[in-house]
Amino acid sequence: MAWQYINYGYSQVIELLLTRGADPNAADMDGSQPLHSNCWKHEDHEIVSAKTLFEICDEKRRPLRVDAQTYESGRTPLLLALNRENKRMAEVLLRRGADPNLASYEGLAPLRVICDREHRSGILAEMLFKMCDELKRKVEGRREGRIGPYAAVKNLCPDTVDILLNRGADLSSFVFLFSKYFDAANKLEYYGKKSKLDIASRALAIVELLEKKGYRLDRRDVMITMKFFDRHHLFQKSADLDEFWYEDEQFAKKAKGIMLKDTNRSLSLYDSVRLRTKEVAKLFTNEDCLDFLGRLCYLPINYQEVCSRDLSEKLSARFFQRWALVSFLEVTSYRLPILCCEAILENLMNQDLYRICLTTTSQSDNESEKNVTTNVIKRYNPRPARTKKVPKKLQDYVG
Repeated sequence: MAWQYINYGYSQVIELLLTRGADPNAADMDGSQPLHSNCWKHEDHEIVSAKTLFEICDEKRRPLRVDAQTYESGRTPLLLALNRENKRMAEVLLRRGADPNLASYEGLAPLRVICDREHRSGILAEMLFKMCDELKRKVEGRREGRIGPYAAVKNLCPDTVDILLNRGADLSSFVFLFSKYFDAANKLEYYGKKSKLDIASRALAIVELLEKKGYRLDRRDVMITMKFFDRHHLFQKSADLDEFWYEDEQFAKKAKGIMLKDTNRSLSLYDSVRLRTKEVAKLFTNEDCLDFLGRLCYLPINYQEVCSRDLSEKLSARFFQRWALVSFLEVTSYRLPILCCEAILENLMNQDLYRICLTTTSQSDNESEKNVTTNVIKRYNPRPARTKKVPKKLQDYVG
């Protein structure tokens, strides 16, 4: 039909059709109308075509059905625009009266479509809420007592989770979503597109956001998060430290020019690999990490992954040490002071801390892991040794 020209941005043809009496709401066999066709692409001419369509329809007093749904799926132009991450088109539609809560026949409302996106979901969510605030419209995020963070967590989008929590996500009936989505999202071909540091910082940023909003982690939640690190190979390898890759002249030259934070020009990537874990965690947060990720590409490619694992290990150590302490106190029957336990755990790698936590849960099916704590502590551990002399009563625990 003649409306196919709208796909190519022929605004003059569109104007001619409308002035000659063409129906701007005519649908094809699938129920797609001209406005649907405008929402498939990101090009500027699509925005121009949509505005032309609205302006001429206003002039001819032939209102467009801005919430028209396709026959089979019930997709609206707004749903199509959001699914294609077309922010500008979505803004045009909302200003023209598109319903921000109208769902497809599958039950996918605009907010859910946004949260299902792995890319730019935070930008789209912020746009949707701001536009609705401006237009005095309310975004209905709840469906069967649930709200958007379910999908945002699945896609490892902490910025989207933050927006939704600030907009009233109810945590009273919140089930730790990693159990459903982090395990279900075990698709390495998907996560393979991200660095180890990216995955780890996103996961822990989401955990921190949930806790800040009042969600209380239990041991099961913790083990699910740690298991996620294990399954996606986010733990640092002993070989990373044994090879002394950070002493390489080529790495040093590049790393000294890469700053971890724009606001702190004295802290370079070169410095971070030499600092102790506790010091890095104080100077560099998961949120800082998400801003830093793009700078890893300035490193020679053979150093990117090992450096990514190093920073990932240091940033996540606080989480692992915090929860391993609980398990360690249990396996030692609370015979040691907490400060002594903390001193021991500080020198262990995250994978060892994870194994300690396994000893006090029912999630380890391997009998050899039941006595893993003693083995982990006694064996050589590649983290930098403490200069302080170990108290005599701890000799049995640290070998």
